[in-house]
Amino acid sequence: MIMADVWKILFLILGTQAVMVSYWLLAAALFPATLRRARAAYDQRSGRVTVTGLLVAVPTLLVGAGLLQGPHPLLKLIGGVLVSTPIALGLVGRPGCATGSARDCPVMPTLGCRGGAYCAAALCCRSRSCCP
Repeated sequence: MIMADVWKILFLILGTQAVMVSYWLLAAALFPATLRRARAAYDQRSGRVTVTGLLVAVPTLLVGAGLLQGPHPLLKLIGGVLVSTPIALGLVGRPGCATGSARDCPVMPTLGCRGGAYCAAALCCRSRSCCP
């Protein structure tokens, strides 16, 4: 493995993290009421919300992956949309869970963060299971 491979892997990881955080910030800025509702729903019945999301996302991903294998370009386009839609919705919906878990995170007061979901999401997941 040469140094270029190391840099490639490093920047792919950092780029993916930057894209995820940008989706979180976009959702928090554009849809605050939706995030409040998502946080309330997740606080009340987290298991049910998670199972419902999986029941919707998994068949959609499987159908999309099947269409991506088709020979026709239009089928591949539809498959790509079906695969990317649940992934994008999951990335956009993640701040609702992160803000709820950041509020209850036992590590927050010792770090000096003032309830910000984005500085606490990863730290909270280290201290306890914040999202199933």
